[in-house]
Amino acid sequence: SLPQPGQVYEYTIDLWANSNLFLKGHQIRLEISSSNFPRFDRNTNT
Repeated sequence: SLPQPGQVYEYTIDLWANSNLFLKGHQIRLEISSSNFPRFDRNTNT
């Protein structure tokens, strides 16, 4: 089923052998796209 508004979901995302040191105040963003990116990119106007 699709995620519902107002609900909290927990996901485990395997990032393989990547690493990064996040210093205090740093932020990260997760963008989820289809496997056909960039042909079908997200709509940033919503």
